[in-house]
Amino acid sequence: MISRMVVPRRKGRRWLTALSTVSILAGVLVLGTPALGLTQSEFELDKNATNDLTTEHLGTLKSSVNSTATSFVVCERQFDITNDGVNNPVVVPIPAVPFTIQIDAEQMTVTALGTPSNKTGGCSFSDPADSAFQVRAWTVTRHVNGTTAASHSGSSDITHMLTGAAPGDDWDQVFASVTADADDIGADDKCIALGAVECAWVHDGFDATVFTTGGSKDDLNINPLAGESGTGWKWTDSSVPPSDEILDAFAAKYIDSSTDHELLFFGADRWSTNGAKDFGFWFFHDQISLNPDGTFSGNHTRPDPGTGARGDILMLGTFSQGGAVTTLRVFEWVGTGGDTNGTLDSLGTFGDCGAGGGSAEGCNTVNNTTVPSPWDYQGAAPGAAADTFYAGALMEGGIDLTELGLEGCFRSFMAETRSSPEPGAQLKDFVLGAFEQCQATVTTTPKDGTGNPLAADTDSDGLDEITIGTGAAGVDVTDSLNLTVEGTNTFTGTLTFFICGPITSGTCDTGGVPAGTINNVTAEGDYSSDPVNLTEVGRYCWRGYFDSNTPNLDDAFDSSTGECFEVLPVQPTLDTVAVDANGDPLTGPVDFGSAVYDKAILSGTAYKPGTDGADTTYPSIEATMDTPANGSITFTLLGPDDCSTLASGTGTNPETGVTVSDDGDYFSSGFTPDTPGLYHWQASYSGDSPNTLGASHNALCDDEEEDVTVRQIPTEIKTQQSWYPNDTATITSSVAGDNLGAGGSVVFELWDSATCDGTLFYTETETLAGGAHSEEVSTSNTTVPISTLYGDSAGTSVSYSWKVTYTPAAGDTAHTGIQSACSAEHFTITYTNDPGPGTDLP
Repeated sequence: MISRMVVPRRKGRRWLTALSTVSILAGVLVLGTPALGLTQSEFELDKNATNDLTTEHLGTLKSSVNSTATSFVVCERQFDITNDGVNNPVVVPIPAVPFTIQIDAEQMTVTALGTPSNKTGGCSFSDPADSAFQVRAWTVTRHVNGTTAASHSGSSDITHMLTGAAPGDDWDQVFASVTADADDIGADDKCIALGAVECAWVHDGFDATVFTTGGSKDDLNINPLAGESGTGWKWTDSSVPPSDEILDAFAAKYIDSSTDHELLFFGADRWSTNGAKDFGFWFFHDQISLNPDGTFSGNHTRPDPGTGARGDILMLGTFSQGGAVTTLRVFEWVGTGGDTNGTLDSLGTFGDCGAGGGSAEGCNTVNNTTVPSPWDYQGAAPGAAADTFYAGALMEGGIDLTELGLEGCFRSFMAETRSSPEPGAQLKDFVLGAFEQCQATVTTTPKDGTGNPLAADTDSDGLDEITIGTGAAGVDVTDSLNLTVEGTNTFTGTLTFFICGPITSGTCDTGGVPAGTINNVTAEGDYSSDPVNLTEVGRYCWRGYFDSNTPNLDDAFDSSTGECFEVLPVQPTLDTVAVDANGDPLTGPVDFGSAVYDKAILSGTAYKPGTDGADTTYPSIEATMDTPANGSITFTLLGPDDCSTLASGTGTNPETGVTVSDDGDYFSSGFTPDTPGLYHWQASYSGDSPNTLGASHNALCDDEEEDVTVRQIPTEIKTQQSWYPNDTATITSSVAGDNLGAGGSVVFELWDSATCDGTLFYTETETLAGGAHSEEVSTSNTTVPISTLYGDSAGTSVSYSWKVTYTPAAGDTAHTGIQSACSAEHFTITYTNDPGPGTDLP
């Protein structure tokens, strides 16, 4: 879904102020109702060119006065006195004294008024409506407001000067704004500061830029197209009659703050006020300029039903003599089929802004009294004061483009004088100037998928940042586009978005993956692209493009470096824990000689970039992510008893290449340290470029879950005594004094019965030394303990007996052998506790 948000346009205040009639109410000077019936104004169409200045023609001098005169007779525009002797209503009131007046360029203060009388000879007014007047003497103080006293001829205008805050701008502000910006060729911040969309002021020198040849007419195309009549407009540097000579031309455009109407204001001054002169004022949608060969470049623009654009505008009026009431005729260039001379459509006739004849659509007016000029100006009349517009020198007007259906952007304007009021009249002098830039401006800003700003640049590479999502999410991004249009609030066009990447450098000035289209764009404001899913980290750039469907409104796009941003790889999480051989966390020490193990828990990885995007140049945009992150984990065991020594022992340490596929648990294969002590596991993940960074854990050996204690094998001490049964036999000769001769041998036998039969457990033979009457010998059993004898049955009694047999030595015939009786050496062992098989009795 493509969305937009409309933002406020630049707007001024309201339409225009017409010249008001003035009345005296309770001794206070007040303004009456404007001719257009509006309470506020965009611009002061008030018969002067100075902001916050109210001027009114009060009368003329009856005769000349010198520079020292402090009293003179004035022909007042006061009463319409008829032959019936009845005074009709006030035409122009005289303010209460003191008040400021201007005669020619000199300002002075009126301090007293004499007694009025009926008109007498020597008084005349240029306005045909001023058919009656009266005269009286005025007393004045000279040298007011720093002006210099001068002589003034009879019939010089007397102008009431009233300053003070008033709504609306005026031409002095336009002049100041334009001349303060020497490079002004259209859009001007200073004009915008006035509240205007655009303003212009152009000076025209003498003997320069006048029309020539009979083909230079308002009802002919500037450069005729196929099938059109005429040879095209022509110009040259030459002179024209003084009353045709335009010195300055000016224009301004506003947008009404309450109605959003486009308002167009225009004006010009001329050199000589000797007689009336017809004028024309063109506003061109095309850029019109002069060619060195005497032709014009550019041409008229006609209406375009497909886009709703309108044609060029022609306004015809009169530089009236003495500021007489004027009318304004408005035409639109249509090229063919027009109701006026076949090329123009008449849109109406509108009255004087200051005589109640204006309308909501427009008006114009000419100064009817002497007013100051805000710029350098010198009239043609002999003795004319400098920087002073005499009556009939200043023309100004305005139209409501929206009300007339003429909204649009105008690249150029032209003020012209003409030979007659007819639309096909021969053209005379002209002033041509650039006006609006008539351009769209597109400024775009990368945003995340929900339209929020990206993260700030953390690596100082000039790119805002966003991090790719984990798993198969990728990351969604959008482009935020701000569209502004200078020159008109009526336009149409199409917005399109494109994205390129990853790219190592440059911008997305061509190509790219389409990211949404917005048709029929008719308003300035903020717009957004479709969300786009990126599956690969890297540098990306947007391009936003406005395709204008409005004639003479240029296309616009933004593919600047400000449209570029960076997708960062994800930082996974690697946690580890020491485990036993079954993969369970350790709960205690590990015996020396046993293997130790580690488990790594990997999470937060991102899948590999997709490769099946629709655009083969940028296949990872809007692609499928179906391959989990790869890479490997390395397990390292450090110790014993420090975090810097690589543990030695049996197995591989470090153990590398434990293969990763997606998030999960991964195990080491086991390592057997060769020394007891405290050991520490560390683990690291290699990452999977470009989407997943590497990770490590327990670099400082401070994770207790990664500690492994390898202990020495404990020794158990069991104390017990073993009883080895032995026997002693004494062999004695039965004859006193006899000895045993050569000795012989004694055999000991241990049986498990009292009768010397059953199982023979032990036998030992001892040899007698002989030569003694009696000899004792003993066994030395250390191999057959009692435990061998008792068997497996506890709580039983077993009888044992020794049998001893004496055998004389060979050849000893003096002695005989003998055997002991079993009853003489038998014994019984009773077992009260069974310590278990294989355990010696204590």
